[in-house]
Amino acid sequence: MALTTEARDEIATALNAAGIRAFHSAPATVTMPSVIVVPAEPYLVVNRIGHGLGYMAAWDLTCIAQALDNESGLANVETLLDNVLTALPDGMAVTRVSRPMLDDFGAQGSGYVSQISVTAQLRG
Repeated sequence: MALTTEARDEIATALNAAGIRAFHSAPATVTMPSVIVVPAEPYLVVNRIGHGLGYMAAWDLTCIAQALDNESGLANVETLLDNVLTALPDGMAVTRVSRPMLDDFGAQGSGYVSQISVTAQLRG
């Protein structure tokens, strides 16, 4: 992994290359289905590797899928989660996947949302 901004862009690029609409920051208008990559908490953790310093960075990938009804919405977000987990770049460690939740996106209608938390060792 590169450093922070480049690594976040690398995640979005890998997802887009796999046919998943991904944004490397929160877009002005949410489109479904899509994935939004944002920094997680804690964002950077310093850890020693031998005599040098290493850095771990964390991101939250918010997965949003259309929900025409509860059954199809849940299936849509589960499919999106499976696709995202498969398309993540090498070196990413998935630390948590939240349960899918129904949410309202105004004019866009309702959608199911789930979040994947990932970490990666950054090169310095």
